[in-house]
Amino acid sequence: MAVRTVTPPRDFEQGEVYESPSLPAGRLERYSKILVYRTGWPDTGADVIRVTQLYSSDNGQTWSDFGGFTASGGVYILRGGAVLEYHTLTTGTFPDADNVNRKIKIRIEALAPLRTNVDLETSETAQATAKITAG
Repeated sequence: MAVRTVTPPRDFEQGEVYESPSLPAGRLERYSKILVYRTGWPDTGADVIRVTQLYSSDNGQTWSDFGGFTASGGVYILRGGAVLEYHTLTTGTFPDADNVNRKIKIRIEALAPLRTNVDLETSETAQATAKITAG
């Protein structure tokens, strides 16, 4: 498992769109999990953020959506009284597993002024890891 920082904690202006640099998804990456931290999301009564994962199979020449979500602001209380710290988006297996030119990137759209940070967690398949270890 590898965790990459997409963006450290920072303020976003309403209407701001941020796209991470492209990240290799290579042969080893099996799935991804985006963690979007609710650092300072205002309660506007509407969605305050849209997060989209983009996928490329041609080394970043073209991109397509590969999952995403929108979320409202404010404090979100879970059952038992805990406060929701972050939202996640877990995507299934990336297509074309043998393609070494696969890449992913994350798009963050601020629908209201907010503060957030985003991490990307990816996982390797046990089979691919075993092949590398075995040489």
